[in-house]
Amino acid sequence: MIDLRPAEGLEASRAEVYDALRGIEGIAPREDAGLAGALAGEGSDTDAAELRVALDAARAAYGDLDCKTAAASADVAIDLLAARQAGGIDDGTALRTAWAYALLCADHDGDLRRAQLAANQLRVLGVADGDDAGVSAATWARYPEIDASTDRDIIALTVDTTAGAAVWIDHALVGTAPVTAYVAAGEHVVAAADGPRRGAIRVTAAGKPASATVPLVDRTGTYSSIAAVVKGWRDGVLTPNAESLGTVMATLDVRFALILAGKTTVQIWARGPRDELPKKVDDAPRDDVLAIGSLITDRVAAWDGRVPDPDLPLLVETPEERASRGRSARTKWWIYAAIVGAVVAGSTVLYFQDSAEDRQTIVIRF
Repeated sequence: MIDLRPAEGLEASRAEVYDALRGIEGIAPREDAGLAGALAGEGSDTDAAELRVALDAARAAYGDLDCKTAAASADVAIDLLAARQAGGIDDGTALRTAWAYALLCADHDGDLRRAQLAANQLRVLGVADGDDAGVSAATWARYPEIDASTDRDIIALTVDTTAGAAVWIDHALVGTAPVTAYVAAGEHVVAAADGPRRGAIRVTAAGKPASATVPLVDRTGTYSSIAAVVKGWRDGVLTPNAESLGTVMATLDVRFALILAGKTTVQIWARGPRDELPKKVDDAPRDDVLAIGSLITDRVAAWDGRVPDPDLPLLVETPEERASRGRSARTKWWIYAAIVGAVVAGSTVLYFQDSAEDRQTIVIRF
């Protein structure tokens, strides 16, 4: 199920359709960890799941006033987010949230140094008012903006990692590795990225020139390429078409794709056994899952030869070709079913094919 709707927070509506489809016999929705997010254009890199866990843990622990756990989880999230930022992934809201937890917990524990560090980082990230990050006005006022170099030594910090990797210090780009930057004494978040390979560490600079090496980890997830394509569709950078959709379906080895492109409608696309590219079957209301299921099961029945396939042209042959077939050619089972049914009903059946008009006809007369 590919979600191209522009609004966020639509996981619940996708889950409803998934749950309903699972209840229809013969339909098995493809579900893997991280796939649903990728099909909505969300990140499916390996650090995306780690980030969600860390933020959820920080949120839950802070709600329980367990600031030790909340602060540790917030620090994990900050490092992951800093690395993603260096890799060009914009998680600004999450990054501000993580630093807000760091500030609130440090303030709660009376750690003024760390609280001021968190407030400074929030200002670097564009937070001008504590309310913008969920910090009360009174708490925000206790940590005013100050010159980072005031009464502090300036230290040369050399950062090394994969040559040419982008290097960021405290959420600001400083150059490409290897690079030397001048920072105020104290703790800094140092991140680097080279494509999908990225990482971040904490460095404390004090007294003399410092150096640090940032290890990079390949964060390419199983569905990263699919997430990139779907995000391109959602952002209008790429144009959805049968070719690109076919690539996604082939990668996932699925026969059907449901595209959520509007508030109430689902597009059903199918890739049959003889199809090089998927074809649009029909539209259906999103809340009518039985209609969606019927379209899917009917198409499978056609592929399996149990009902006429609407995508196949009618067979046309000349009298000579028909004669050359002889009696060995098999007639589809539904022809015999119609004849038997007519006999039981006491009617007559005329079955003929008009080769001039590409038309096959069964006439039942009572």
